[in-house]
Amino acid sequence: MNTPNQPGTPDASFEQRLASRTDIHDWRPEDEQFWESTGKRIAYRNLWISIPALLCGFAAFYAACLVLNWWFYLRRGAEIRNP
Repeated sequence: MNTPNQPGTPDASFEQRLASRTDIHDWRPEDEQFWESTGKRIAYRNLWISIPALLCGFAAFYAACLVLNWWFYLRRGAEIRNP
């Protein structure tokens, strides 16, 4: 019997479509034919996404460190000692 999905229950076809877009099931970068037909496109797409994301993450971390150091060392009455 086919029953409609209850609210909050996942749709199996949606999960299959999502998994087919986000998961890499076949990865053979050493195979020249596979690399030219599929692998190069996937690798470049991952690089275009991951490099800017990592850059933003490191920039946010660096900015937080600068702000915290500025706040700690430049507040009134802070004592700065050389190590």
